[in-house]
Amino acid sequence: MSSLKINMAKGVMWTAVGKYAGVVVSIIVSMILARLISPEDFGVVAIAQVVITFVGVLSDLGIGTAVIQNKTLSESDLDSIFTFTILFAFLCSGVVTAASPFVADYYGNAKLIPVCAMIALAMLFNIVNTVPQSLFMKNKRFAFTAKRDLLFNCGGCIISIVYALMGGGCYALVLTPIITAAGLLTVNLRQYPRHIDWHMHMAPIRKIFSFSVFQLLFCVENYFSRNLDKLIIGKSLSLTDLGYYQKSYNLMMMPMQNITFVITPVLQPFLSDFQNDLKFIAEKYLQIIKLVATISVPLGIMLYFTAYELVTILYGVKWEPAVPAFRILALSVPLQMVLSTSGSIFQATNRTKALFITGVITTCETVLGFLVCAFIHGGMVAFATAWTVTNAVCFITTYIIMYRFEFGISSWPVYKQFAHPMVNGIIIFASCYGIQTVLGGSSPFLSLILKIAASGVSTVLVVLFYKDYNLKYYFKAGMSRILGFFRRFRQ
Repeated sequence: MSSLKINMAKGVMWTAVGKYAGVVVSIIVSMILARLISPEDFGVVAIAQVVITFVGVLSDLGIGTAVIQNKTLSESDLDSIFTFTILFAFLCSGVVTAASPFVADYYGNAKLIPVCAMIALAMLFNIVNTVPQSLFMKNKRFAFTAKRDLLFNCGGCIISIVYALMGGGCYALVLTPIITAAGLLTVNLRQYPRHIDWHMHMAPIRKIFSFSVFQLLFCVENYFSRNLDKLIIGKSLSLTDLGYYQKSYNLMMMPMQNITFVITPVLQPFLSDFQNDLKFIAEKYLQIIKLVATISVPLGIMLYFTAYELVTILYGVKWEPAVPAFRILALSVPLQMVLSTSGSIFQATNRTKALFITGVITTCETVLGFLVCAFIHGGMVAFATAWTVTNAVCFITTYIIMYRFEFGISSWPVYKQFAHPMVNGIIIFASCYGIQTVLGGSSPFLSLILKIAASGVSTVLVVLFYKDYNLKYYFKAGMSRILGFFRRFRQ
């Protein structure tokens, strides 16, 4: 293997260790909180997070990715940028706290006032943490990052569960972000100390402006693309319905957050070293698309058939109304997982302007789908269908722009990467349908296990048949690393 592959594999491995350990924790915590907190309280937090996330998107200003991408920033430059983020953090958190009564009045729920204020505090820590966190990624310290994130996520989750048991309700849901953000900022500043630049020169800001401004504009567009459905549902339907929809959406997002989000943090730091070799990046990215498609296509089909089992087993029967929406959203998982890696490629090639233009077009496509849905007075399933359909349209648009207009080659090779995974998907569809027909709803646990097993066996057999990957080699390499880790741990 080339040194790039080896280094990227190590980065992905450590990111995966932290991420998947966090998955176990988050699943356990979500199972507990779903039984302690009502769907209405989940809906309250969903509304607050949508509003606060918008300000959080604005406050980032694209600085994080710009710091990673720019190789000429000095220590004094970083201090000036760090000082700017502190000032902006207090401004944004103050605006959100002041606006919380208006948000509560708009949605008719007084709980939104303290919830917005609490999330604004977490946002303040996150904004100040922009520069130190970016330095971890820039220096490729993925092992330390994985251990650090897991530690604070576990601590925050434990405190949230205790508070929920004490009757904390919706406020227990926003404790984890505050604790995690404050802890990460403290550790990051110890590892990469930054100093306040009392003169705060604007030259460093201008140095990263051309990159960060389009990154910021894309993040704003992406925000609307991903949150417009919740804003409409929160206003037109009840908060309880929003709670059901949000739970199905979060469950659908788990694979992307815990599989592709293991890969995407590694892409820009490594591929930015080859930012002037577009042909090299285009070829390497096709390999990444094929890998993600190999994982995501069978996963999406399996999630579709295990929707009832997953929702009721993880969260309890009171969340059963979320099943139909989750089943539809699951069909968007394969394209979403691949599409979620595209931003890192635009960033790594300094094409944030193209990223912005792509975002404008895809956001318009998404907004149009939701407006049509709202016009016909659709419910949760209708919004889930609109999301899935528009996601497919956005996928095609994104890769036409990336490959045809930025790389100067046809986008057809992107779609060819789905050929073998689609064969696997058809086999899994038939297998899961057969299991569902035989068992019906008599045994959710057995049904879940059989469907997961059928999906896994089919995926392995298809990969072996087409010889897409040397599974024997990767199995031995993985076991070697695991055994080596335990040997070092005992020593």
